[in-house]
Amino acid sequence: MSIKIPKDVREPISARVYELADAHNYLAKGRIENGVFMEQLVAHHEIGDILARYIAKDKIKTYIKDALLNRYAKERRAYPETIDEHLALVFGPIAGTISYIERDRVSIHRAASGHVVFAARVGYLKWETGLRKLLIAVARAKGLSSKDVAGCHYALLVFQGKGHVNTADRQLVIKALKIAGVECIWC
Repeated sequence: MSIKIPKDVREPISARVYELADAHNYLAKGRIENGVFMEQLVAHHEIGDILARYIAKDKIKTYIKDALLNRYAKERRAYPETIDEHLALVFGPIAGTISYIERDRVSIHRAASGHVVFAARVGYLKWETGLRKLLIAVARAKGLSSKDVAGCHYALLVFQGKGHVNTADRQLVIKALKIAGVECIWC
């Protein structure tokens, strides 16, 4: 059974949770710190007290985590659809986007030079998954012969978010992708 909270109640609560999560730096904190933060949200008069009117007290923390903070994290970690400026740093000016596969965050671009560029957007911890999705998108691309594929360029845009990736790990990912013929662009 899903929890039904009126939109005029849910939206201000959601906005307040987002505001507090930004102030708390939720995405950069660990499980223990975020657990304490969730308890504070449950006890907060503008959040937990209002939710208690619609949800059983023992379900409020789960609702905050599943319905509000998970959506918050997904929205804040969203990768941009438009990446031409990042690609231009490596491949020169980009003439346009041919297509975008939102589900896989993979796009196909035409460089001003005429080359086709396949690009995937990923977070650092999922770069291997991004590489797989990139290669599958190339394999599924209609109308590309083996000769066409050989003339294409490939890029993995790695978004590290608010976390820190040390230089040695960055260099290792760059080297691994270069072996596979894929440019690594850190964003």
